[in-house]
Amino acid sequence: MSNKVTFILNRSFNGDLYALALSNHVWIVGSESNKNLAKKFWNNYKDLNYPDQGITTTNDGEDLTSLLYDYLDEINIHHNLYSTDNPWEQIEIVGLNSLEVEINKIRECLEDFSLTIIPNENGFTIKKYAQQDDAPEPASPAR
Repeated sequence: MSNKVTFILNRSFNGDLYALALSNHVWIVGSESNKNLAKKFWNNYKDLNYPDQGITTTNDGEDLTSLLYDYLDEINIHHNLYSTDNPWEQIEIVGLNSLEVEINKIRECLEDFSLTIIPNENGFTIKKYAQQDDAPEPASPAR
């Protein structure tokens, strides 16, 4: 199983949600469109290895950056070493640009100051390091 969690902050996600949710756990903003996709998934895949697979829908808020900050603690609680044998090492954020977030705020939300942000074409990845010495310099400007 993957030690990655995906958090989709896109109200009209049109990627392959099922493939994602079968390879790692997905949290997705709870728009009407995304809730319908999640319900179909839940009806078709009842015997999953939670918390390593599946879909969790969040509340829908107007500000997606605030929604990210609000749910990072919840994601950490559900996918940390006290909740699963396969704790998260990275959280893939889809739908927000790394320049829209503050690295220190993310570190504070996750209570881990050895994190870095790695930008990608769909958003960014929050990557955890075992020791601060292992962490490379952030690829995006920290605000």
